[in-house]
Amino acid sequence: MNLKTAALIGTLIYLLLLTVRAYAVLSPNAFSTNPRDLNIAQTPPDAQILTPEKMRRAPDNTFLTFPEWFLVFSPDEMARFMETRPSSAFPYWGHIMQFWQGYRAMFDVVRDRYPLNADYHTMIAVIGASTTIEYGMVGIYENAVGALTSSLGGLTAEDRFYAESERRYVDFLKVAPWYRFDYLGELKTMWMTTGVIGTNPIRKWERKYFLTTMYLAKAIYGFALGKASESAYGVESEVTSVVVDRVPERMPEKSEVVERYPDGSARMLLPRYAAFADAARALAAQGVNFREIAGNQGAIMLSYLAPASDKSVFAGYPVVLTQPILTQRPLERFALAVPIPELAATLRTVKARLEHVYDF
Repeated sequence: MNLKTAALIGTLIYLLLLTVRAYAVLSPNAFSTNPRDLNIAQTPPDAQILTPEKMRRAPDNTFLTFPEWFLVFSPDEMARFMETRPSSAFPYWGHIMQFWQGYRAMFDVVRDRYPLNADYHTMIAVIGASTTIEYGMVGIYENAVGALTSSLGGLTAEDRFYAESERRYVDFLKVAPWYRFDYLGELKTMWMTTGVIGTNPIRKWERKYFLTTMYLAKAIYGFALGKASESAYGVESEVTSVVVDRVPERMPEKSEVVERYPDGSARMLLPRYAAFADAARALAAQGVNFREIAGNQGAIMLSYLAPASDKSVFAGYPVVLTQPILTQRPLERFALAVPIPELAATLRTVKARLEHVYDF
């Protein structure tokens, strides 16, 4: 057996082991309903939309933003994982599978219900391909070199820095696109704060090499993708327009009333992205209900985290997707699609940990 044949066989065995490791990711949805068969609310054709045209967003965005947000959930899970365990043990391949599993579920929801959103599907394909390549390459390296150096001793200063950096990255993603993250600043800080000597020196210098390579690659790719994204899509709005049935007594942080209507309802601007969930919960807690979000009166998706044994709390809701949280078993992700007029009631009623509200 020559070296090339041995390498090929070794690669195939490695991929087989990764596939077996990802088996739980490929298991059926905890709710056997096909996403294409769910009762998904639609904006009535004759609905009076109060949101200005420039602040409206496509109704299928609430589903198609899930793959993007999975790329926030994944590093968040990684950051938690690396607080106590080496990054080489993280299920990179499993997260690749979950990204595409999530996109497939969302595609099944939107494909026959909304016009084809070609630009958004293209964007998901780009970030999905780049994530697959990144996680695949990192996973192969970590399962080989990283696993070897981590077996030589405990976590190093570089390991701890990596976990802290990943947490900063996650916090940044909640308010801005990933490609704006200061990777070069993280690289500089890593070299300035971790020292040149310490326990497990082989692991220490291997981590320096790994992190230096990763930050440089992401800085270059992020710069290029950022320029391309802003050229193609422009700068995204950081607020979401909503119509509510009443003006709240206490205004959520970073929100404002921009229009009032004779029946007591109002149009408000709420912060977008992760902060939208906090604002929505603050309104719901005061008995305020939504009538319109980003120009939509149909369905909006939200996700919760709960143990698999507690899935009964989601009975009666259209469950678009369930996914195991691979590093926090038996925790699972449950993505629900509820009519916008029922969003506040859902936030008040469901007793589980809210992960995100997908505000188009």
